[in-house]
Amino acid sequence: MSRSAYYSIVILLVSVALYLPSAAYDFAYDDMLQIVHNPAVQGFTLSFDSLKKTLLSPTPPGNLYRPLTTLTYQLNKVSGGDNPAFYHLFNILLYALVCFLVFKLYSLNFKSLNFAFVCCSIFVVHPVHVEAVANIVGRAELLAAFFGILSVLLAANYLKNSKNLFLFLSALFFLLALFSKESALTLLLILPLYSFYHLRKENCSADRQYIVFGVLSLLLTTSLYLILRKAALGDQFLMSGDGKTIYAENPMFNMGFFERLPSAFRILGDYIVLFLFPFKLSADYSLMPADLLAETYSLRGIFSILLLLIYLVLLFKFRKEGYALWGFWFLAAFAVTANIITPIGTVMGERLAFLPSVGLIPFIASLIYDLAKRPAFKFLATPLFVVFVLAAFTMRTVLRIPVWQNNTILFEATLKDAPKSPKAMYNWAVELYLKKHDLDNAEKWLRKALKLHPNHIFSLKLMADIALSRRDYGRLEYWYRRILAINPHNQEVKSRLQELLKYKSSLSGDPEGVIQKEHAN
Repeated sequence: MSRSAYYSIVILLVSVALYLPSAAYDFAYDDMLQIVHNPAVQGFTLSFDSLKKTLLSPTPPGNLYRPLTTLTYQLNKVSGGDNPAFYHLFNILLYALVCFLVFKLYSLNFKSLNFAFVCCSIFVVHPVHVEAVANIVGRAELLAAFFGILSVLLAANYLKNSKNLFLFLSALFFLLALFSKESALTLLLILPLYSFYHLRKENCSADRQYIVFGVLSLLLTTSLYLILRKAALGDQFLMSGDGKTIYAENPMFNMGFFERLPSAFRILGDYIVLFLFPFKLSADYSLMPADLLAETYSLRGIFSILLLLIYLVLLFKFRKEGYALWGFWFLAAFAVTANIITPIGTVMGERLAFLPSVGLIPFIASLIYDLAKRPAFKFLATPLFVVFVLAAFTMRTVLRIPVWQNNTILFEATLKDAPKSPKAMYNWAVELYLKKHDLDNAEKWLRKALKLHPNHIFSLKLMADIALSRRDYGRLEYWYRRILAINPHNQEVKSRLQELLKYKSSLSGDPEGVIQKEHAN
């Protein structure tokens, strides 16, 4: 058995063994929205009409387009029912395949197979990947990376052999990556970037004109994707705000370009910090605009911005080195999700760092390897140091994975991980209300959330639910009016308020219609 085959087997086995405990976990977090309560998944039947509907339908909450990811959930449902184990096992096996492809990608680009193996080993055990694997809906990241890396590998074969079949397959897998998650659009940058460095390194039979052919195939593929996305999403084709609403999930959403730039740069620096020291992890990075700006201009925020600047200086300095490819990969892979070009639905997320990590890990490892050539830093290249890093990351990953067992464990942990997040407080209040029937504590956390975000509509609705459960119709009217003050066009709340007012004016009977309708939702 060759050393490459041996390393491949080790990578596959370790990646499966590391995450196998998550097969016993329940659905959690966004799994509820995109799987458990998604009619497209729960009502799916294996037929041509169903497949067509999946291809031309939006993904919950309605402004996403991920038909291939949704299809995998549907196939899970058809084959294994509502058992979350089958969904988790799919993620685990898919992650193992992604790790295998990452090793192949590194092996192709580094002269030392041992170095490629070390980089891939860090990728396998890195704690930042836990969310993408242990949370079922992280599958979108895994699928996008799987098909994206396949597209890159086939593009390399096309450049080497000049066979159109490889170009066609590369474009096909790029399309599948786009059908998995929108952020795969970053491959429009990654593929030409990879091709440029690959042609410099290899003695390819292809001329640089083949990069042009490759880019044209990518543009045609992207055009097809955008047409289908438009057909599925209609007016939701592009995310847009009203310019004034505050979204705790991303306080930069309605900021202008120059206004959000410092915070976006700080968060990019935070990602680098997270890769170097992945010990403070969170399922939620939501916060209010004032807290966002306070963190950006804090000492920690300034450190993150300086770290990003150092990263950019080093990347420019070593731009002619082969490993600079990976430094550019990291930046290119964040082009869609960094909130720089355009804001997205979330301010920061560990799952968003999955594809960028393919580039950042070997780039930092290469910088450390060069640094280790100096006598004072020789210890950085010793097997003992490598083992220490792998052991530390593995231990952190092993401790982090169980946080994703279920919503109760996850949301309680997130309260500590994200103490300034109104969304985290709301999620915990939902657990207290639905699972533990603890109305008092649920209300306490909702009031904390509303103190941070007075217009958090979900918290206001849950406060109304609690008032209704207590039959406190005075408070119920108050919360309904708070909701309508924010969204006067909410017909459901308008209708309920009218029924409540009719009951209060009649002073007789019980508004069972109100109660039943409220609890039905």
